[in-house]
Amino acid sequence: MKATRAVAFSLACGAGFALGWYLAGRHLEEHKEALFSPNRFKRLAALSYVAGQDSVETVRLLRDYVAWEPSAALRRRAERVLQRMTATLGTRQGAMTRAPTAVGTGRGGVASGPGGSEATA
Repeated sequence: MKATRAVAFSLACGAGFALGWYLAGRHLEEHKEALFSPNRFKRLAALSYVAGQDSVETVRLLRDYVAWEPSAALRRRAERVLQRMTATLGTRQGAMTRAPTAVGTGRGGVASGPGGSEATA
């Protein structure tokens, strides 16, 4: 009787883990293009997805995002992802220029958007 319960519990835990993994991946896949969305949670999901995509184009996208992001917490997370990504790509492809981190962070400039101009205070 105890062995049957233990097996059933193990199978239920495994199924719950697999279902959670599938749903989390589906959620990230749905919101991968919402990096510049007005919804913070969609931007967080998109940033999590982008964090796993190491490419030069992603670095360029993240630089625009860091300059645009109005939320300080999401901007710091994006800066960490950007630093990790430039370090990873830098070891693979030679020296890469470092991303500017002071743009749009409230330290002298206000970014209007990914393609917009920047007004200095």
